[in-house]
Amino acid sequence: MGWLRKISLSKTALVIIFVVCGLNIYSQVNRPKLLNIIEWDVQEYYMYLPAAFIYNDLGFEFVPQLPDSLQKHYWLKKSDIGKNIGRFSGGMAITYTPFFLLGHGIAKVFGFPQNGFSFPYQLGIFISGFCYSFIGYIFLRRILLRYFNDLATALTLICISLGTNLFYYTTTEGPMSHASLFCLFTLFLYFTIKWHEKPAYRTMAMLFSVAALAVVIRPISVMLAVFFLLYNISGKNTLPGKIKFYLAHYKHFLLGFSVALLVALPQLVYWKTYGGQWLYYSYGNERFFFNDPQIINGLFGYRKGWLVYTPVMILSLCGFFFLRRRTPEVFFPILIYVILHIYVIFSWWCWWYGGSFGMRAMIEAYALLALPFAALWQYLWLKLKPAFFLAIAFSVFCIYLNGVQSLQYRQVIIHWDSMNKAYYWAVFNKLSWPDEQTRSLLVAPDYEGAMAGKRD
Repeated sequence: MGWLRKISLSKTALVIIFVVCGLNIYSQVNRPKLLNIIEWDVQEYYMYLPAAFIYNDLGFEFVPQLPDSLQKHYWLKKSDIGKNIGRFSGGMAITYTPFFLLGHGIAKVFGFPQNGFSFPYQLGIFISGFCYSFIGYIFLRRILLRYFNDLATALTLICISLGTNLFYYTTTEGPMSHASLFCLFTLFLYFTIKWHEKPAYRTMAMLFSVAALAVVIRPISVMLAVFFLLYNISGKNTLPGKIKFYLAHYKHFLLGFSVALLVALPQLVYWKTYGGQWLYYSYGNERFFFNDPQIINGLFGYRKGWLVYTPVMILSLCGFFFLRRRTPEVFFPILIYVILHIYVIFSWWCWWYGGSFGMRAMIEAYALLALPFAALWQYLWLKLKPAFFLAIAFSVFCIYLNGVQSLQYRQVIIHWDSMNKAYYWAVFNKLSWPDEQTRSLLVAPDYEGAMAGKRD
């Protein structure tokens, strides 16, 4: 049985994740929903690609000439200078590009309509989230093994991939931004750690390129700078040395900012050309209410509460108690980033983030929260075996619950935005369609009131 000790548990975890997620994706290939995966937010992310590669017109002047079946995929507004402009930035279009080109090639070879929305394009975009999530898991494993043992790493990977709403946004709505951002956040952590251990221009270039792309996808990703700047600062005594370290490598920063500018330049030029400004705010009246963040609702509310629909992350939060002792160089940057992230996302006017499964705005932060998660597993395994097995039992339940609730959401048993306590418990662990009386328990949110500052 000595061969068992040679098996890498964390590599086995990657295989399990690949198989489970892959089978879930395969089971959905023939479902009608797949034929319309490019819709809602995704079509606003995606529409730049057919505009650029098929119609050669980022001003979208071609849209009125399209049949109605294709016009519906282009959601546009007029900028202050009277030109068509998209509401979302083009960062996700960059991540879609390899899959779009693959779909475009298949459409050409096999005779599908080359309009950007036929089956090969839909299928290519559908699998993009799985590909980016799995890249994220590969690099997350490398990060965790720097600090924790193989068992802690394997359990963390399994819990985050199968026990959180990242599973749903990998296997069902992969084209949403969350899997891509999770991947980019993981790469950012990886290159931050690698650069601090051995500063190199190439590492800094990679670091700033993934950071810039994350910011182009979602501007609040700029908060990642907190992790980089505070990395390896564990107290006041370490601050002067860190400042000297940064000053000694100022040329690395000059290169990094140059790379970031190159990554962001296409978006800046697009905004200037079609919006009239280098930095264009396309969200209209949508805004943050920093004086009234909905943190309690966002964490514990039944509408979208993060820890209600993703309870396994309670273990990650508990892990902060052990992270400081185990890896002080990452404790403060992760803690401060997570606090800041929670404050900012729950200050958004639509703090429940529209139609979604659970609190999707927390998903990219799982890259950072994986470290306290692993710290908990390692401590319990080495010091508190009874608590370790209790945590295992809780995690198994959470993975089961996440699977059931993912199915419920896919079948609209869990509603996309109108959940509340009464309805949540009425459909808890049920996969049959609720009756009319149960459906009447749903309460739709007041979008107009929320945009005006009414918080519930």
